[in-house]
Amino acid sequence: LIDIDRFKSINDRLGHDGGDLALKTVAAELRKVQRNGDVLARWGGEEFLVIAHGLDFAGAAALSERLRSSIERLSDDDPITVSVGFAPCPFFASDAANKTGWKNALGFADHALYAAKHSGRNGWVGLWPRHHIDHASNSAAVLADPQRALRRDDIEVRASAGTVVWKGGSGA
Repeated sequence: LIDIDRFKSINDRLGHDGGDLALKTVAAELRKVQRNGDVLARWGGEEFLVIAHGLDFAGAAALSERLRSSIERLSDDDPITVSVGFAPCPFFASDAANKTGWKNALGFADHALYAAKHSGRNGWVGLWPRHHIDHASNSAAVLADPQRALRRDDIEVRASAGTVVWKGGSGA
């Protein structure tokens, strides 16, 4: 998931036409950077969804950085930045047979996106399961307390910033 940082202020400064232009500019740049076969969609408001097949954690982090940095380089005068959150689909191996497993992955990506926002914006955060965690009932516990999941070695987190700040404002 990709969210344009401080989009409301873009609309406030430039009007809705300026906001629409910013959305079109970001979408065009994301299309340039995405890989062949990836899917790009506007996910609502100022959010975009990228579905990228066949990536491991390092590849997803590298793609997130390419997407983020390409938007940052669009303009020196009035820069647009984005925050990115990502997770694999399926998140849990048991989700592979479940037709709603994409919802788990989307929930983790959304949680990672908000962690990127809380960590200062203009960055990315990725959540990835450890191999030994394989049950969808764990998703609520992981989302409720990602730091506990990290301590238990249930998930791995990578981020463009040195410290990840979760909802409550605490870093990890």
